[in-house]
Amino acid sequence: MSLSEMEARGELEPLASTPEELVRLYDSIRRRLKDASVELTSNEARFEHAYHAILGAALVGLRAFDYRVDTQAGKHVLLLNTLKYTAGLPDAKLRYIQKLRNRRNIDLYEGGAPVSNVEV
Repeated sequence: MSLSEMEARGELEPLASTPEELVRLYDSIRRRLKDASVELTSNEARFEHAYHAILGAALVGLRAFDYRVDTQAGKHVLLLNTLKYTAGLPDAKLRYIQKLRNRRNIDLYEGGAPVSNVEV
């Protein structure tokens, strides 16, 4: 599948990006990575910041190709899957990132599963 095929399936919508938008998104990624590196905060908070940095990177890549995710349900899954086309991420890395997404969801929606230093 490609970005254009994802568009044809109604998962992506073409929308022109601006240089200012891309800079703003990139700056957000840098802040989240900085926050994720603060060892005085909990692993769960650091993991959340790191996860959002990954999402931000996926969003920057997608916006650089002038697309946005056009669906509400499963938005993170779709956004992360676009990394294959925007950043050339191999399938094995995509599966790993999707495992991180699932891990984050368990912590967020099922509550309080401790996050290890390795996961952070």
